[in-house]
Amino acid sequence: GWQGLPQGQMSIHSERVSLIYEVADKSRPIVFEKLNLSTQFLNNDWTFKGTGNLKDNGTFLLETHVKDPLRERQLNGRLKVDAINMNWLESFSTLEEKVEGALKADLSFAGTLNQPRLLGWVHLDHFRIDSVNFPFEMKPSRLAMEFSGDRSVLEGKLLTQNGDLFLKGDAHWSAIEDIEAKLNVTCLLYTSPSPRDISGS
Repeated sequence: GWQGLPQGQMSIHSERVSLIYEVADKSRPIVFEKLNLSTQFLNNDWTFKGTGNLKDNGTFLLETHVKDPLRERQLNGRLKVDAINMNWLESFSTLEEKVEGALKADLSFAGTLNQPRLLGWVHLDHFRIDSVNFPFEMKPSRLAMEFSGDRSVLEGKLLTQNGDLFLKGDAHWSAIEDIEAKLNVTCLLYTSPSPRDISGS
């Protein structure tokens, strides 16, 4: 009978690619200036590589190699994101919302598919959402995640006109299905002196 994985390779090299999806009965595009994808099954190994850049935006690179996907499932690879502006998320909104921020990441993968190990970081700088659903006006903020093997740390500072939210969290895992995480949120509210306090009466 048939055993193992099929052998072969496939590549896609494209320019000016639009991915169309429906939001509230309207067609919304995500446009790539260039998009290159390739995958290969050879000698019981699987590799995948993807590179691309969004229109008038940043670039990404994803490389993944899995040795013996059916048994050992050994993993290595890399993800690199260079200054992708988060305004592309505005396409998903049905309201007149504005999203700002620059996403950068440099991650490497190791371990196995069942017990992955991650090294590197993900940063979101100058992040801001202007939405009628928010009860406050958000100012440019920052989120950062650092990965060190089987654990990660999150730190963030969300700034508003009325106060700031400080985020601290961490997660660790022995396997992909066994993840433990916790998040602490601290709020600092701004207060203004009342007219009585100002006048001193």
